[in-house]
Amino acid sequence: MRFQTKLSLLFGGLLILSLSMVMMLVGQITRKTVIFEIEQSLATTLLTVNRLHETRVKNLQQNVRLLAGDYGFKAAYGTEDTATIKTALQNHQHRLKDSDLMILCDLDGLVLSNTFSESMNGEPFPWMPVLDEAYDSDSGEVTAYAELDDTVYQLAVTPLLAPDLDAWIISGFRADHNMAIDLSALTSSEVTFVRNSGANTHLVASSLGSEQQAGLITFLQSAPLSSGLVQYRDNRETYIGNLIRLTNVQDLSFSIFVQQSLDAALDPYRELFWYSLLIFLAAIVMFAVAIVRTSRSVTSPITRLSAAAESVSKGQLDITLPVSSKDEIGILTRTFNEMTQGLVEKERVRDLLGKVVSPEIAKKLISQKIEVAGEQRNITVLFCDIQGFTSLSETKPPKEVLHSLNLFFSQISQIIESNGGVIDKYIGDAVMAIFGAPQDDPNHAANAVRAGLEICGQADALTQSLISKSGVPCQFGVGIHSGPVVAGNIGSSSRFNYTVIGDTVNVASRLESFGGRVYDARLIVTREVVDLCPDIGFVLLGEVDLKGRQQTAEIYTAQSIDPNSH
Repeated sequence: MRFQTKLSLLFGGLLILSLSMVMMLVGQITRKTVIFEIEQSLATTLLTVNRLHETRVKNLQQNVRLLAGDYGFKAAYGTEDTATIKTALQNHQHRLKDSDLMILCDLDGLVLSNTFSESMNGEPFPWMPVLDEAYDSDSGEVTAYAELDDTVYQLAVTPLLAPDLDAWIISGFRADHNMAIDLSALTSSEVTFVRNSGANTHLVASSLGSEQQAGLITFLQSAPLSSGLVQYRDNRETYIGNLIRLTNVQDLSFSIFVQQSLDAALDPYRELFWYSLLIFLAAIVMFAVAIVRTSRSVTSPITRLSAAAESVSKGQLDITLPVSSKDEIGILTRTFNEMTQGLVEKERVRDLLGKVVSPEIAKKLISQKIEVAGEQRNITVLFCDIQGFTSLSETKPPKEVLHSLNLFFSQISQIIESNGGVIDKYIGDAVMAIFGAPQDDPNHAANAVRAGLEICGQADALTQSLISKSGVPCQFGVGIHSGPVVAGNIGSSSRFNYTVIGDTVNVASRLESFGGRVYDARLIVTREVVDLCPDIGFVLLGEVDLKGRQQTAEIYTAQSIDPNSH
């Protein structure tokens, strides 16, 4: 997966996660807030309903007291003028907006007259416990809910004093749908009067529609409730309701259930949610565009840097990247350009150093693995010197002489290096090569002899460019000696050269003067070399004195090489 994709997925995922969590949190807080507000509103609704009932009952009782104190009504009662009593009750009910029922009972509870039904006259009062309660009270006035012909009435009992208690005047108003609708309009809540509880629950009056009433009854019948807050759902909406028990008689249970729609209360917030969701989606799109552009601005330079680094690893150093910013990426790009420039300079130094000294020595110098103080090694030294070079220099122009030398040394160097040797230095018309340093080589002596034999074997081709003015080609001799040397840097602190020094070098440099001059053989080696090359055939040439050395040297020339030797 590309870095740009990872970056986009990371920040995009964080944005979506954070916005989703915010929306979920806002949704939960909103729902809790709405539920709390509905609960507070329902509590206020019940308080308002109770106060309205109390006010209505007080108004009713106050008006009934006027009737109970009316002298003509008392006279009609005293003379048992039932027609006058009924007319007075009817007229008073019509004047009272809050009254739907007027009944006059004697102290024994016998109905003397009423505005509800003629069949009640002469019959016992249907709700005797209410009269008993009124008789026991100090004021003689009580209120209660009671049912008559499947209708619930709010009753108010008022005593008829003449001057002592002589009878009871019972007034009341219906708890019907109109009353529920009026209460709903005043409280902004749905109001329902219900009878009994549990499976026997019946709806008395409600401000709800018929479908909503069916859903409420189904809920109340399936879950018997005590007073308190509840939440239920019908086929369409979720409601929060509050139930309160009413004072009742004859063991009948009456309650008021007020409710509000949770879905309706949440509708504005749902609309706000959809707007927020649109903004959320727009933010994601805008963020996606921004993160893609931002990630490209970050990853494009990194991609270029990665491609350039891969090219550098393959050896392509002539790379310069454009610096398009001043931030960390710009600094990194500038640093990369400086690094490639440094690598180019280092490669130039390596290439130049490889031309001045042997590539093996150049690697050692660059890696700083050469011991500054020198290290002792057993190696083989090869010297090859051109014979008659002085006369050649006298008879030819310097430029032509230099060209001839370079051609000769190029061929010689190629042979030496192909056999594992290292060109130590060029000394005028001579070349010094070492085998076994700076890299270890257990076959350094045999490799040196192979190089010497190959040089001698190509004598005619090698000296073709070294022809004097008389037309005679120059000759050369090769001397090889093995022994201990000290290998390391020699020179000053500001300029030095890797080389080997010791008696082994001196012996090898003396031996090459015998090849082709004192002896016919061009290749001269010492006994030390012979002992290290058991697979090579040698011919003893004799013992010679070497200049500057007291001991004589036993010298040989190589005759053959075992083709299976390594």
